[in-house]
Amino acid sequence: MTETPSASLPTLPFGRTGHASSRLVFGAAALARVSQADADQALAQIRAAGVNHIDTAASYGDSERRLAPFLRRHRQDVFLATKTGERSHAAAREQIRRSLERMGVDRIDLIQLHNLVQEADWQQAFAEDGALRACVEARDEGLVRAIGVTGHGTRVAAMHRRSLERFDFDSVLLPMNPRCCATRAMRKSSSSSSRSVPSAASPSRRSRASRGAAGPTAPRRPTTPGTSRSPTPRRSKAPCTGRSHARASSSTQRVICGYSARCCAPRRASRPARRPRAAPRTPTRPGHDRRRRSSCAASRRAPEEPGTAAEPRAPNRLGTVPQIG
Repeated sequence: MTETPSASLPTLPFGRTGHASSRLVFGAAALARVSQADADQALAQIRAAGVNHIDTAASYGDSERRLAPFLRRHRQDVFLATKTGERSHAAAREQIRRSLERMGVDRIDLIQLHNLVQEADWQQAFAEDGALRACVEARDEGLVRAIGVTGHGTRVAAMHRRSLERFDFDSVLLPMNPRCCATRAMRKSSSSSSRSVPSAASPSRRSRASRGAAGPTAPRRPTTPGTSRSPTPRRSKAPCTGRSHARASSSTQRVICGYSARCCAPRRASRPARRPRAAPRTPTRPGHDRRRRSSCAASRRAPEEPGTAAEPRAPNRLGTVPQIG
């Protein structure tokens, strides 16, 4: 396949790396479990489309190995970024050098701390013998040019703010949902979160603030038979920050965030009331009541007087006359 580069894609400065990356970046995780022929074909297509930024990671299977043949021919044409998922200094140092060997290059444009979201990982990576120290040493040795951080989940924005306060990273990567950004509530919460960063205890404070802003406690609603005794939850007036969606409960009311963490769409505030169970009916067979009434009438028949002749019995369905005695 002809590998003719194209300049059809617009570019933007990528963080503080000084590189004008294409608006479309190739995530090399797609090469984790493909053959070398398929990888070469995909890389030729992205180069022809004008993609000049490749993002991979040490944990992306065989991705770094699949990039090696392409990088031998076009290393100067792309911005190469990889990640380390290790949190200790020794393990991260070894993984960075192993990534250089697997891709067959002597320098990486960007090394990133992979998915630094969990508190325990964050503390370990920023420790004196953590992974950040290994990245800084690699930059000082000329093995990497810039240092970044990545993350996933709804807590990533707040964790990135903490990371930037601790170290001057050159770039950050985080997921974005276009559907969420199109909603008015998400835009409002984004503007409020940009002004202040909530701490770890902010969910409870936000819930208390929501209860205070809602006014006095609403009276308990009377319940009807067959319905739940708990009051109907009302939605919090505070904008959703997409972090923890904490629930504040009291003896009379509950405040629930009105947006879910996945797509920030309004969700149902309470479960529908259960219908009362009907009393089970006694199963009856066809003709059961009629036979019961006939047997009761026969039991109430007057007894025959002694010495009187019994009336002749009618034949039954078989044509025979039953014998008595």
